[in-house]
Amino acid sequence: MTSMWLEDLDIEAAEYDDSEGGESYDDSESDFDSEDLDQESRASSARRRREHQRRVALARRRQAQAKARARGGARKVPSPARPPAQRETVTAIRNLDLETKVQEDTFRRAIAAQGKRMSRSEYAAVLGAATNQFIESFQAPSNAFAKAALRFAPLLLLSPQKSGTGFEAVIKDPRVIGAAAVGGITFLGENRNRFTNASKIDVLATNELAVGEPARFVADVLDGRGNPLDRTVTWESDKTAVAEINSTGEVTTKGPGTAIITARFDGLQRKHVLRVKAAPAAADLTNASTINVLATNELAVGEKDRFLGDVLDGRGNLLDKDVTWTSDDKAVATIDPINGDVDAHKAGTAIITASFDSIQRRFRLRVKPVAVAVQAANPAPPDEPTAETTTPKKTTPTKTAAARGSK
Repeated sequence: MTSMWLEDLDIEAAEYDDSEGGESYDDSESDFDSEDLDQESRASSARRRREHQRRVALARRRQAQAKARARGGARKVPSPARPPAQRETVTAIRNLDLETKVQEDTFRRAIAAQGKRMSRSEYAAVLGAATNQFIESFQAPSNAFAKAALRFAPLLLLSPQKSGTGFEAVIKDPRVIGAAAVGGITFLGENRNRFTNASKIDVLATNELAVGEPARFVADVLDGRGNPLDRTVTWESDKTAVAEINSTGEVTTKGPGTAIITARFDGLQRKHVLRVKAAPAAADLTNASTINVLATNELAVGEKDRFLGDVLDGRGNLLDKDVTWTSDDKAVATIDPINGDVDAHKAGTAIITASFDSIQRRFRLRVKPVAVAVQAANPAPPDEPTAETTTPKKTTPTKTAAARGSK
C-alpha cells in the first residue's frame, strides 16, 4: 500500500514538473508587460516545488520506517534533533552569565573577608606584644586576674571565620578558646602558688617600752600553710621621734608616745603598735625593768635544751630574780616553768614566754622534723646543756650585757 502511494506520488510529481514546464513554455511564449506578475508566478512555483519535495521526502522516510518494522529488530532511524530556538539560546547564555557574575562576587567577598581577618590578626599580635611589654616594664597590675584580662584583651580584635551555628560556633570561636585558656591557667597558677608563695607576715615584738630601752622585733614571712619562708622584711616607723627601727629590727626609743611599726614584704605588710613610756625615775632604776633570754630558736623533734632568763634593772644590771616559763603549744614543745628545760615533741612552732611580775619576754621556737634536722658532728648528751646554754644563770652584768646584745 505504501509502495502504491509512493508511485502515485511520483506520477503526480512528474505531472507537476510537466505542468510547470508547460506553464513555463507558455509563459515564455506569452508577452506580459507586468514584471510584478512574473515575479509572483515564479515565487508561487518555487513554493509549490518545495512543498512537493518535502512531501516526497516525508513519504520516503515513512517507507523506510515501514520496511524497518517489517524486517523486525532493525535499528530505528533516529529523527534529526530539532535545533534549539534562538530565544532559548539567548536565555541560556544570559543565565550562564548571571551565574558566573554571582560566583565572581561571592569569591571576591570571600577574599575581602579573609584579608580583613588577616589584618585584624596582625593588629592583635602587635597589641599583644605591647601589652606584655607594659606589664613587664611597669609591673602592673599586681592582681593576677587583672594581668590575665589585660593579656586577653588583644584577642578581641580577632574576626573568626564562621564555623557552624549555635553552640558549636561559640565553642569554636578563638576568642572564647583564648579566654578559657588564659582564665584556666591563671586560676590553676593562683591555687598552686597560694600555698607556696608568701601569704602573711607574723611579727613577734613587745607592745611597750620605756624611753631608752632597747628591743628587737622579729618578723616571719609565712606561706599559705603557715610555714615560715626564708624571706627578709623591711621595717618602718611612722613616728621616728618616738621610736626608730633599722633593717634588722633593732628598735631605739626616743620619747614617750605611740608609734606604728610596719613590716613589709612584696605587697604584704603587718602593723604593730608600740607604746613608749617615759623613763623610770632614778629611784626606780634598781627595780626590775626587762628580761633577757638566752635560747636557741630552732630544735629538731626529740631534742632537748635549756633556756636561760635574766631579770635586769633599769641600768641593765642583773637582779637575783627567777622568771617563769610557759609554752603556748605544748603539743609542739614543753618547757619546765622553773628551770627552763625544753622538750621538742613534733614539728611546728611554739611561742615561749619568760615572765616576771608584769614583765614578759616572748620568742618563737621552731621544731623541725627529724628527717630534715641538721645534726651536729658531736652532739652533746641530752641531759647536758649545749654550748649555747652553758652560761650560768647568775652572771655578771658584763656577761649579761653581752647576752642581751645577741638576742
